[in-house]
Amino acid sequence: MNDSTAGEYITSLTWNLTPIGGFFDTTNAGPGASSSGLQQGAASDDVGAMFPTNAFQDGLQSLTILFGANSFSSGERFIFGVDTDFFSCIDCTGINGNGFVGATVSAVFSNGETRYGTYTLTNEAGFGSKVGITSVSPVPEPETYAMMLAGLGLIGAIARRRKQKQNA
Repeated sequence: MNDSTAGEYITSLTWNLTPIGGFFDTTNAGPGASSSGLQQGAASDDVGAMFPTNAFQDGLQSLTILFGANSFSSGERFIFGVDTDFFSCIDCTGINGNGFVGATVSAVFSNGETRYGTYTLTNEAGFGSKVGITSVSPVPEPETYAMMLAGLGLIGAIARRRKQKQNA
């Protein structure tokens, strides 16, 4: 569901299964075959989803779906299905909900902003996972503050040394 500010819309979503060792199995053949195994869910809003032809290459670990201008607006849902497998078990049971935990998603918005998210588990049955994509303000880590203070201390020491040389 697009929870962005009113007037903004999503222009593309990209799923990356590399972190979990998975791939998009768009055919029942081995990786490398080409077919359209993507389907938009019946409960999905009509958001103008466009599946690029190169998105259907079997065996890819990344999938990008594009959306038409002003089509995937705030409050609308996009639900789709595609067969996914782990490289460790091609054409086994596929990747279920909890198997997606750790996979990443990025959303590009109409204002040019890109937001990132990671799948998390939503229930213990193993079939539910979701991704939350939020805009997070960066919080500096303690090491960042330490480097900044060390740099300021170094600049202060250099200035003090120069002043001592001028007075001598």
